[in-house]
Amino acid sequence: MTRPLRRAHRSIWLALSAVLPSLLAAGLALRPAPVADERMTERITFRLPNGTEMVADSRELWGNAVDAPDPLIYWSETGTKSIAEAQLAGSLHQGRRAAIPVPSSGGYLLLYSLAHREVLASAPTPQEMP
Repeated sequence: MTRPLRRAHRSIWLALSAVLPSLLAAGLALRPAPVADERMTERITFRLPNGTEMVADSRELWGNAVDAPDPLIYWSETGTKSIAEAQLAGSLHQGRRAAIPVPSSGGYLLLYSLAHREVLASAPTPQEMP
């Protein structure tokens, strides 16, 4: 009884040792191309209080702080490094797809990192064109 089971077990393992590497190679060859990283897009769109939309370069506003994980954008009347009195405007990734509403034409935009739990950078709010 044991000998036939051992033969079957051995033949199954030999078959798997031949089939599994070829399945792995086929899976790697047929996988889709990698998707471009969102961080490569530098543009961010703001919706100003008068309803117009303004496109800005996120690196010009905040520098290399935009590479932080999970960045959120807060609006504050003062340029303090605290989000206690600031108002959440949206996510940096959201601003690359849709416009982020800016409550007032004055104040500062704060870039806050959830991972680091700190304000990374601040920039003046984009002004409306007269």
